[in-house]
Amino acid sequence: MAGSRQHHKLTAVLATASLATAALTGVLTAGPAFADQARQTVATGLTKAAGTVVDPDGRLWVSDARAGFCRVTEATGATAGSLETNTCLGGTLPGNDSGPALAGTPAMIDPSPASHGDGDEIAFIPDAAVGSSDVVRALWNPDGGVFEYDGALTIFDGDLRPNAVSDGPDGNIYLSFANARSIVKIVNPTALHPSIESIASVNSSSLSLAATHRNSAGNVVVYVAETSGLTVFTAPDDGVLTNYVPAPSITSASRRRSIMTGSPPWSSTQEPAAEPPQPTPARTPSPASI
Repeated sequence: MAGSRQHHKLTAVLATASLATAALTGVLTAGPAFADQARQTVATGLTKAAGTVVDPDGRLWVSDARAGFCRVTEATGATAGSLETNTCLGGTLPGNDSGPALAGTPAMIDPSPASHGDGDEIAFIPDAAVGSSDVVRALWNPDGGVFEYDGALTIFDGDLRPNAVSDGPDGNIYLSFANARSIVKIVNPTALHPSIESIASVNSSSLSLAATHRNSAGNVVVYVAETSGLTVFTAPDDGVLTNYVPAPSITSASRRRSIMTGSPPWSSTQEPAAEPPQPTPARTPSPASI
């Protein structure tokens, strides 16, 4: 009799354990609403990818430490995509078009979203190479379905190594540096002659611009990833701080854009840029303003 009761207890324990295991298995293998989502490797063969943008055709472009700023072939089934080297701008591969030597985190601005894909879209790619202080602009060519080198903006002087850009909700571009504490705003970035404003200083080297958004007060809030943590500040309005106009170079893409817009292309005889403003101290927003 005692042996029978022990047998029933053991059976109950095993049944409970089985139910617990089944429940755990259900959690770990549950449908999409309760578990990790289905994922797919869309590209392989990359070297230290720094970021991506999606072009007006819906194709992916990536900043690759070796190949530059390149379009990615579309994945088919289980076959992942790869870099289309004939589209690459910059990098260190032979035969590439002009572009960033070490492509950082990119962003794209479309000044006329109602006419998406009409050819005025511009990708901004910071050049984080040693000795660089440039941000490359690449203009969308709707006929070829590619971005074309459209010159570079030199942001201040020296070995600043711009490493990340973020497109703000105000239509401006925000830029961080690997070798400087300043955060700058490129005002009216798709214009032939944008202006640059130094808007804040961070506490340590910037790893990347994490995000930008507009708060309830209508101000643009910028998040910066630093080696020491995450910093947030509220950007001042355009023109509040001293700004200067960098002297960009003229390219065939610039000429094409000038024909499209009726504006004169960049000129190598442009007046020299003013001395860059000194970085302003970081602004510490109140919790209500973030």
